[in-house]
Amino acid sequence: MQRDTHAQQVLTDDGLTGCSRTILVAVDDSTQSRSALTWTLQNMVRANDALILVHIQPKTPLFAKPDVDVTDLILTLEEKLRTESHVLIAEAVREVRKANQAVKVKALSGKGDARSRIIEIAAAENVDCVVIGSRGFSKLKAGILGSVSSYLVNHITEVPVIVVK
Repeated sequence: MQRDTHAQQVLTDDGLTGCSRTILVAVDDSTQSRSALTWTLQNMVRANDALILVHIQPKTPLFAKPDVDVTDLILTLEEKLRTESHVLIAEAVREVRKANQAVKVKALSGKGDARSRIIEIAAAENVDCVVIGSRGFSKLKAGILGSVSSYLVNHITEVPVIVVK
C-alpha cells in the first residue's frame, strides 16, 4: 500500500494576493501552540496581513508482523489523524476570525515530518515570518524526541522564526 507522505489539504483559503505580510503559524494540540497563535494575533497581525495556519499529522506508524494484513487498521488510523487535524485547524481558524475578521487565512493540513514539511510550506508560500510555540522540553527530551522549534530556528535562514514560550 503506497501513501503520499507529502500530501496536504487546503482547508481554508481566503486568497492571499495583495497582503502586506504573510505569517505562517504552526499549530498543534498543545497549550504552547495555542499561546503562539494568540500571541501572533495580539502582537503581530496588522491590517492587510495574511496568516497561514499549518498542522502536520505524524507519519502513520507501521508495527505489524510481515504476515499480518493491517491495511484496514492503517486506513482507520490515518482517517482518525486526518479528522483530528481538520478539527484542530478549524478551531484555529475560528480563533483567528474571532480576533480579527479582516485578516486573510489559509489553513493547511499536511502529513509527515513536521520540521521538514513546515520548511517546505514556508518556502512554497513565500512567507515573511514563521511563528511556533515551544513546549519547553529539557535538552535530554528535546534530543530524544526532537524539537521542532529548535530545528526551524536553525534551518530557516530566509525569514525570521519566532518561538513563543
